Amino acid sequence: MAENRLGEPEFFSTSSIKEYCTKGRDLLRPLHHELAVSAEEMQVVLTYVPGVDSRVRARLVAAHLRRASAAVEVANLEIVRTFLSFQRHFTQELSQAKRTPRRKFEFDE
Repeated sequence: MAENRLGEPEFFSTSSIKEYCTKGRDLLRPLHHELAVSAEEMQVVLTYVPGVDSRVRARLVAAHLRRASAAVEVANLEIVRTFLSFQRHFTQELSQAKRTPRRKFEFDE
């Protein structure tokens, strides 16, 4: 069974939301770069395969890794936007939480 690197998604405090988003960003950021570099390497290697159109085919094959890299980049950016959106949409509650500490959801930042 696969290990859940992000941890359990328990969103009961500001810090738990931030921690989850940070873990997601830390997981995806290096993957984006690795896929981008791998796409370039794959294209270079495949151009040396004998054949008339090996350069074209190499570019077509490597394009899939480039698109995967772009998709991971979008996922990474959306994780960052998640926490920023949370802050923007719950600013009023964040300020009220300092006055009324009896809420189930803890605004601790």
